[in-house]
Amino acid sequence: MIRCTDWVGPVREHARQLLRQALNMDSALNLAPIILRVGRRDRGTFGIDVLGQILRQASHGQLAVLFTDPDRIVRRFAYRLAIEGQLLRPAELARAAARDQDTVAQDLCATAALTAPGDQDAYQCVLPPLLSARNPRIRSAGVTALRRVGRLK
Repeated sequence: MIRCTDWVGPVREHARQLLRQALNMDSALNLAPIILRVGRRDRGTFGIDVLGQILRQASHGQLAVLFTDPDRIVRRFAYRLAIEGQLLRPAELARAAARDQDTVAQDLCATAALTAPGDQDAYQCVLPPLLSARNPRIRSAGVTALRRVGRLK
C-alpha cells in the first residue's frame, strides 16, 4: 500500500496492480486501517478507492467488524459504506449514533436514521436511542425528529 503512493510512476503503478490482485474481502477487512491511513497521503486515494470497491460487496456481518474498530477513521468509512448500501436499518443506525464515541460517526448515523425512507412507525424504533444518547447533539436530533412527527410533548 505504501508503494501505491510512491513518487516514482512505474513503482506506483506496479504496486497498484499488485494491490488490485491481492486485496480480497478478508484482507480488505484486516488492512482497512492501514489503507485508510496511507490513503491520506499524496496519491493515496487509489488504495481507498480499491478498498471501497471491495467493501461495497461486503455483507452486513462482514462490514460490522469495522463498526467496532478502535480507529475512528475506519468506523466512519464503514458507516458511510453501510449507509450508501442501505445495509443498516434506521433503528440500527440510531443505536450506532447513540453508542459510538466519535462525533462524526454519530452525526452520520443519526442523520441517516432520521432521513431513511419509512413511515412514522419507523420513528418508534429510532427515537428512543437518540433521545437517550449521552451526546447532547444526538439527543437534539431526536428532539428535532419528535417535532417532525408532531410529538411535541
